[in-house]
Amino acid sequence: MTTEPHIHYFTKDQTDTILSLIQNVRQRLICTIMIDCGLRISEVINLKYSNFNFKSKSLIVKSLKKKDKNEYRIIPLSDRLYLELAEYMNNKKNIHADDYIFKTKIKLETDNQNKHITRYAVNKYLYRLSKKINLETLHPHALRHSFATQHLCAGTPIENIKAMLGHTSLNTTLIYAHIPQNVLRQNIDNLTNKKTLFQKIIKLFAQKKTQINISFHTGNLVIGRTHEIKQIHDNLDRKINTLIQGGVGVGKSWLLNQITGNKLLKFDDLANVKKSLANMLIYLYDNDKEAIFNIVYAKYDKTKAIEKITRESVRNLCDEIIKITTKHEYIIIIDSLDYITNKAVQTLEYLKDHFIIIASAREVKIDKSSFLWNFDIIRLKNLNRHEAIELIERLSYNIQSSDYELFKNHIYEQSAGNPRAIYELCDRFQKEPILTAQKIRAIRHHGARQEIDCTIMILIVLASIACLRYLNHEVENNSFRFIGGCALVLMIISRYFIKATKRKTF
Repeated sequence: MTTEPHIHYFTKDQTDTILSLIQNVRQRLICTIMIDCGLRISEVINLKYSNFNFKSKSLIVKSLKKKDKNEYRIIPLSDRLYLELAEYMNNKKNIHADDYIFKTKIKLETDNQNKHITRYAVNKYLYRLSKKINLETLHPHALRHSFATQHLCAGTPIENIKAMLGHTSLNTTLIYAHIPQNVLRQNIDNLTNKKTLFQKIIKLFAQKKTQINISFHTGNLVIGRTHEIKQIHDNLDRKINTLIQGGVGVGKSWLLNQITGNKLLKFDDLANVKKSLANMLIYLYDNDKEAIFNIVYAKYDKTKAIEKITRESVRNLCDEIIKITTKHEYIIIIDSLDYITNKAVQTLEYLKDHFIIIASAREVKIDKSSFLWNFDIIRLKNLNRHEAIELIERLSYNIQSSDYELFKNHIYEQSAGNPRAIYELCDRFQKEPILTAQKIRAIRHHGARQEIDCTIMILIVLASIACLRYLNHEVENNSFRFIGGCALVLMIISRYFIKATKRKTF
């Protein structure tokens, strides 16, 4: 150990030895963060999962020295620290962004159990460890000093070290603001990733690294519906009613949500047509038809007027709605026609020539489809493979997997290109802190049927026929030689068509 007055630090070999002697995963992670990131003890115990960006392998730390200012610094994670985090989080369940990484194990009397460990707990552990390994100067600030000293010895510019340590001087802040993240990344890698020739050779045969699969950033997108969106807007421009038809999860509701504007009326309850029409009329009176309301119901207050409206018949409500609106002024949105009643059919037949109607349905029975005679029908299907893979890639941009190609293909096979199934599977995989190949195969979608793999059966049949090639001398039949040769060729190229033998339906 090298010492100077009031400054205690350890060499790289010494810190490696310290970490190797710590058996407890949680305690080893705490020490690794202080050694590889140079954090203060107060910053370590206040770390939350949201402080980590596992996609970019970086740590965002808020300065606790300046409580009146929101100042942050970004520190790249070393490979060693990343693997320690992966091991620590491997058995964690229900991880949330605002959870402290190092929660206290003491049960609290309050309902809020999300409290971090104390400085005292960390200091107490390091004190016990220092006695065990006979290093009296082992304390949190010594590990922070070790971080700075090791980087200085490794050739890291002093400006970069100040930035990563988060020193409080104005000069340090100005310098830090101009340091690119790729420079800090190279500094971290130069210190922690130096390998001998033997280690580099071993790396060629090593298994893929564990990836931490957690991100707290979400987005909304869709792939493969550009043509349908254009068709809907063209129909709106030409005042054409439209029915969006397709199975579960193909994106019917999503398309309806793309229709925006102030002139929209929602027909939300086909089972109770009268109530829906009354709500529609009240909505119109509460908005741009308020002047008409004041004329028609001048002698009523608002409550009595609403009671009168709700007592009207379906036909009268339709007449009233048509009377106070101009033709094609409003668009009526209907989310589902699957369980449409006879009364609703009559109502839509009466309204369809005055309003533009955009509706969706899985299917509409023939005896209830008379109102659809002037509708343009857009039929939605599952995404093709190219579109499905693109959607998977867009949804999983922040997912870390040990085998990303397996991940994408597994989701496509499980979903059969169904957008809703793809969303649900990607969301399911987001909940796994560590995503191994075994875990990927184990997670299936509830709508996917069991695959039937005919590979073994086909290979046995082809191998049996190929044996005829070698039996032709015994039976003196040259046709057997030809048939057996064909089967042998098929066995050689079978990997190109064997995938087609799997049954994958949704």
